[in-house]
Amino acid sequence: VSIGHLLLIYLLLFDVMATVQRNLPPYLTSIFKMTDETQAIGFLIILLSALMGGLVSAKVVSFNNSVSWLKRSSISLCLAIIFICLGNSVLLWIALVIAGISYGLLESAIRINFMGNFSPYTAGKNFGVLAVVERTSGVIGPLIWIVPFYLFNDEHKSYILSMLFMAALTFISFLILSLKRKGITRI
Repeated sequence: VSIGHLLLIYLLLFDVMATVQRNLPPYLTSIFKMTDETQAIGFLIILLSALMGGLVSAKVVSFNNSVSWLKRSSISLCLAIIFICLGNSVLLWIALVIAGISYGLLESAIRINFMGNFSPYTAGKNFGVLAVVERTSGVIGPLIWIVPFYLFNDEHKSYILSMLFMAALTFISFLILSLKRKGITRI
């Protein structure tokens, strides 16, 4: 996998995480008729789950297995987003836990994976590039998210399709990770 491919994967994953986080409150209000108080509990669950994912990643993720953890985390995030789309309240709460754990694992696995791909002499420059990728990751997701709202007059259908598009972006990241089997090009 080249650094360019890794940065594309990171961009897509950061973009999905940011887009879903920003759009989850109106989604929950529209689709689940969830009150602000209940949503606050949901976001607390996501934050605590992300903390658990981050703590687990500190123990189990290394550079040697980081691609495997990126794959696992991206596919579990994809499944969590699909579960959210199913409209079942029980699955929603399970999905929030899975999404939170996936977020925590992804954030760590991305950085561990990236850090192992360059020499210590270029760390500052390369982490600067990663920071730029992370900060610009608010472009693709929102552009894709908004498309169904222009195509359909049905808010419910638009929200579900937008969320499924986010699952598709996550799956694309997984595919890129899975299909590229060449050695990593070090910077």
